[in-house]
Amino acid sequence: MFPIRDTQNSQKFPLVNLGLIAFTIYVFIQELFTPNIDLFIAEYALIPAKINFFQFETLTPFITSIFLHAGFLHILSNMWF
Repeated sequence: MFPIRDTQNSQKFPLVNLGLIAFTIYVFIQELFTPNIDLFIAEYALIPAKINFFQFETLTPFITSIFLHAGFLHILSNMWF
């Protein structure tokens, strides 16, 4: 079952949701047009071997990897649900 509509009316405009969706789509477009995708993935993906809990810089992929998607169907299903 795919959720298409809800029976409860929303009281507020989902500004944060739309902002996150827009930013995720922006990152996906950047990912599509990046000349060196391997370098892009190595920089922003969560790679367990690179994690060091004593260095803050190695913890940023916990956030940046949320916005990476493997393809059109992947981002479509994540943004829809």
